[in-house]
Amino acid sequence: MIEESNPATPLPHGPGPDGCVDGRLTHDDYQRILSEVGVRRVCVSLIPGRCGSTLLGQLVAQWGCCGTGTEAFHERQEAQWRRFVTNDGFYFASVVRREALGGIFWLQSTPLRHDYLLTMVAPTIPSTWRYSAILRRDVVAQAMSYVFAIGSGVWHSSSRRYDPSTPIGLKEDLDLLAERVVHWIVELVAIEERIRQILDARIDGPPLVLFYEDIVRDPQEAMLRFCRDAGSMPPVDAPPARQTLSRLKKRGDEQLRERLMARHGDSVSRLIDARAESTLAWAEELGRLAERRDAAAGSPASPHAGSPTTTVVADPEAQK
Repeated sequence: MIEESNPATPLPHGPGPDGCVDGRLTHDDYQRILSEVGVRRVCVSLIPGRCGSTLLGQLVAQWGCCGTGTEAFHERQEAQWRRFVTNDGFYFASVVRREALGGIFWLQSTPLRHDYLLTMVAPTIPSTWRYSAILRRDVVAQAMSYVFAIGSGVWHSSSRRYDPSTPIGLKEDLDLLAERVVHWIVELVAIEERIRQILDARIDGPPLVLFYEDIVRDPQEAMLRFCRDAGSMPPVDAPPARQTLSRLKKRGDEQLRERLMARHGDSVSRLIDARAESTLAWAEELGRLAERRDAAAGSPASPHAGSPTTTVVADPEAQK
């Protein structure tokens, strides 16, 4: 999840007064803005958080062909950016103008923020967007990552608050922290179910679903799969991905996981099993459909598949 944003300059002006109806961006003005900015596709990745979305966005942005993948409608960004715009339609248009890259406007959003985003634009606009999802197989590691991030205020290794020489630690009692992890497991399962509902309502074919663990294991392939799904390909001479996020050093994560399973093992196991039979089974099937679709289309391989210069060191929880 995005931690901070500080636009250095005022955003470009949005559409004129005739471009909004009841504060919403109209379809005609939306199309005009995309044409002016040179955007041929808008892509929306639904995320539950702590799932590698920031990592993937930073990696893909290095190729410059498929958007930036930021949480463009994060609450803190909105509070800052609304100093320069007057209503929802203007705000949406301004973000498109600012964030488009390589002919693609790619945004990431939680389901709740996505529902709010829909109130900014005419009802006919979202049907033109290409949707995907970024999830994480290990929901326990994901929930623990939330607990550490919220408790420490350090969301990524690039944070100004993070000192690589000092492992992140939490002062609270392990039993209390374990309860918070259970809370976040429940929350994440609910968020994933909402993501599934949104994507199942789409009629434009099976959406792309990427997993955190796969992004970390083979970032080049994950980058290529997203760009391909967005209708864009990296240049032939695109450089291999550079390391963008380094390992967050944490203190006490193994002990917390042990305490979690000792105190809440039965309830956590039930949640994990139910999730495996529902959301994960659904997402893995979508992945197989996407692979068959790509194979049938004869999709090209990554220009840097297996490149030894591709080094991404991510949160070690991804390996558990």
